[in-house]
Amino acid sequence: MMRLHCVVFAIFLSLAGNSTSAQVFRARVEKVLIDVMVEGEPSPKLTKDDFLLRVDDRPREISYLGRDELPLAVALLIDSSRSVAPFFQELKEAAASLVMGLKSEDRIALYTTTIPTTRISELTVDRGRTLQALSSFQPLGGSAIIDGMDFAASDLMQTESQVRRAIIILSDDIDPSSSVPEYQLSRKLLLNEISVFEIKTKSVMPFPMKMRSVAGKRLPMPAATRSAAPFVRATGGKVISLRSPVSAMWGTRSLSEGFSDLRTILRSRYTLGFSPDPPAGKFHSIRIDTAKRPELKKLKLRYRTGYWDPP
Repeated sequence: MMRLHCVVFAIFLSLAGNSTSAQVFRARVEKVLIDVMVEGEPSPKLTKDDFLLRVDDRPREISYLGRDELPLAVALLIDSSRSVAPFFQELKEAAASLVMGLKSEDRIALYTTTIPTTRISELTVDRGRTLQALSSFQPLGGSAIIDGMDFAASDLMQTESQVRRAIIILSDDIDPSSSVPEYQLSRKLLLNEISVFEIKTKSVMPFPMKMRSVAGKRLPMPAATRSAAPFVRATGGKVISLRSPVSAMWGTRSLSEGFSDLRTILRSRYTLGFSPDPPAGKFHSIRIDTAKRPELKKLKLRYRTGYWDPP
C-alpha cells in the first residue's frame, strides 16, 4: 500500500457563477493522486498502459495505478425532511444494504440533514452500532443538505491520510435551508480530497419549492432551493437519479438498485498517481484519456481536473 503524503494545491472554483478567486493551501507533496471512475469498462481490468495522462497539456508518466486498495471513510448523509417520509422505510433498508456491503476495514458514519445537522453515529467499522442508529432514525422535517455536507466533511478531515474519503447523500436534492457558502464547502472538499456522490430519490415537494431559476436567471437565496450536484461534479463523483424523467413523484428504479450501483462505483474506482514538477506556485490542469484502442473508445472517465502547488 502506498504511503500517502499531504497534497499541495489551491482551489480555483466558483460554483455559484460569480467571479472566481484562488485560495492557496501549502503543504509537501511527493505524489499527486487522482481517483478515476471508468464507466462502460471492458474486461479484463485496465492497466497503466490503458490511460494517457497530460499535465498542463504535456504528457506525463503514470507511476502508480491501484484499485480499491485503500480503505474508505464514508459519511452517509440522509435526508430527514418530510418530503421523503412516504418512502422512508425503503430508504432505511437501502441504506442498511450499503452499510453491510462495505469492506470490513471501511468505516461509515451517519448524519441527518436536520437544522442543525445531527450526527447519529460515529465513524466506525462496527456495523451493528451503525445499523442500530439507522433503525431508530425518523424524518424530522427541514432539510439543509449543503450544511450537512460541510459538517460531515469536517469529520472526514480528521481521518488519517491513507483512506479514500467520500460523502454519500441520500436525498431528493431539494435544499431550501442551508447557509454555508458554496465556495467555502468547495474549498473544504477539494482540499481534503473528499468525493461526493448522491442518490437522488423521489420527492413530494411542491413544484414551486424546487425552482432554482426563472427565465434563465438564478433566484436569490433562500427563495430558490440549492443542489448538491455542483459539488458532485467538482469532486469527480456521480449523481445516481431514481426519478422518472416525466414525474418527480415516482421513481423508475428502486433505492436498492441505486445503492447497488453506488457500491460498484466505490469499489471499482482507479487511483492514478504521478510525480509533480518542482513547485511553481500555480495551478496545473489535468487531463486523463484512454489509450487509442477500439475497445477503449467508448469509455467515460470522471476525475478532478487539476491541482495547485506552492510558490
